[in-house]
Amino acid sequence: QFDAADRSLETAHRISRERGDTDLERAALRSIGLLRWYEGLHGEALVLTEDALAIDRATGDDLAVAGDLANICSILRSLGDYGAALARIEEALAMPVLADDSRTLVYALHKEASVHRSLGNLDRALTILRMADDITKSHLLPIQRSFHLTSIAHLELEQGHVESAIGAYEEAIDFSRRARHAEGLVHALRTLGEVLFGFER
Repeated sequence: QFDAADRSLETAHRISRERGDTDLERAALRSIGLLRWYEGLHGEALVLTEDALAIDRATGDDLAVAGDLANICSILRSLGDYGAALARIEEALAMPVLADDSRTLVYALHKEASVHRSLGNLDRALTILRMADDITKSHLLPIQRSFHLTSIAHLELEQGHVESAIGAYEEAIDFSRRARHAEGLVHALRTLGEVLFGFER
C-alpha cells in the first residue's frame, strides 16, 4: 500500500520540518527513501537517503551514518553502480563505532557481500558472510544468524555444493525456530523446500 505509506511519511516529514526536529526529519527521509527503493524509484531513494546521511553527519551520529551508508550501498547496487556501492560500505565498515554495535556491523557486512555476489566474486562474498556468521554466533544473535546462513546456503548452492547448502538452510531453520522468528522461519523453510523439490527429494 505504497500510496498510503507515502501520505503518512510525507506528513511526518512536513511536521519534522515545521518543528525543526532533525531526529524526526532524518527518520522520515530514511523511511521515504526506503519506500522509493521498494517502489523501484532508485534515483529518488538515493537522493533522500543522501539527505538523511547529511543530517547524521551534521549531528555527529556515527552509528546512524554507518546505517545510512549501508542503505546507500543497497541502492547503488540496485542501480548497478557496484564501485560506488563498495566505496560506501567500505567507508561504513571502517568506522570505529561499529566495533561496539554488532548488529549494525553484520548488517554492513551483509551489504558488502551482496555487492561482491553481484560482481560474481562468490568466494569473497562467502568469506564475508562467514565472518558475519561468526560475529552473530559469538554475540548470540539468532535472528541475524539465520539470515546470514540462508545467504550462505544460496551461495553454496550457486557453487554446486548441494549438501553444504542444504545443511546451511537447515541451520537457518533451526535458529529461526529457536528465536521464534516467524518471517525468517517461513523464508528458510520455503527456500529449502524449493531446493529439495528441484532435486526431486
